[in-house]
Amino acid sequence: LAVVIQSGVMYIDQQYYGKWVSPVWNILIYNAQAGGDELYGIEPASYYIKNLALNMNYVAAAGLMSLVLIFKRDYSSLLVLLAPMYIWLAVLVPRPHKEERFLFPVYPCLCLGAAMLSVTVVEFILRCCFKKTPVKRQWTLLVLAILWTPATLLSLSRTVALSKYYTAPLTVYSQLQHHADTADSTICTCGEWYRFPSSFYLPSTIQKFGFVQSSFGGQLPQLFLPTGSKPNNLLQFNDQNRPEPASYTSIDQCDYLIDLFNSDDCRENDSIWKPVALGSFLLPTTSTLHRALYIPGLHERDESRGL
Repeated sequence: LAVVIQSGVMYIDQQYYGKWVSPVWNILIYNAQAGGDELYGIEPASYYIKNLALNMNYVAAAGLMSLVLIFKRDYSSLLVLLAPMYIWLAVLVPRPHKEERFLFPVYPCLCLGAAMLSVTVVEFILRCCFKKTPVKRQWTLLVLAILWTPATLLSLSRTVALSKYYTAPLTVYSQLQHHADTADSTICTCGEWYRFPSSFYLPSTIQKFGFVQSSFGGQLPQLFLPTGSKPNNLLQFNDQNRPEPASYTSIDQCDYLIDLFNSDDCRENDSIWKPVALGSFLLPTTSTLHRALYIPGLHERDESRGL
């Protein structure tokens, strides 16, 4: 199945890139060589520990400890299901450049490992407590429910926090679809270029989307072009994260500018801009607990204070 999917992807890429390529292979080679991914920032190993704790709470710890189950005769085949997680982490963690999205492939394995470990441990404890009588299945389910209910509540709180605190860029970009005068206009972003969600959020009637030069000193993403991404259509691009002047759009050409009100970038023409769409943005000065989880009452209180 994987071969069929990869072949289809490579065929589509060939139509747009003008040559046979494998993005998966290119990403692997680029990030494996020294001096590649380090150009985009480096983080310590604790970065992944913090993100696993934030997004998966104690499910992550249980999932990682599930390796002990392979020593149990009945679960020896579990190694086949869990091995990809440990191989992925073994490759990922030592790399200097780290991003939260790199962890996404191991989340299903973490949940599976946590579920298997918890069932094994709970059944073992109950058998020890009720040596003379068979353990009822209801007892096992009850203990498991008590064990995982806090994890469920923490996950729900985190999900609501992501929806309430971090969707301002999506909200603002989606508002562009409701403005009729965006037709044949140039929409720009400045210091907030890295929060540009996707070209799918832009009206199909716009003339251009552009990046205005900001304090960021690296290379900006390559824009999608109607003519495709064949070599003769591409702007100048490099693999050293050096800024390319051709990637910038002059702010004088912009009809709409999407940026933070308190940003230090692109402030020279503030007087000519009029707000047409606004979204609440969580400031980094708020408490760690507030930024991590949604707690009823705390969010509403800080929002009324403008935090």
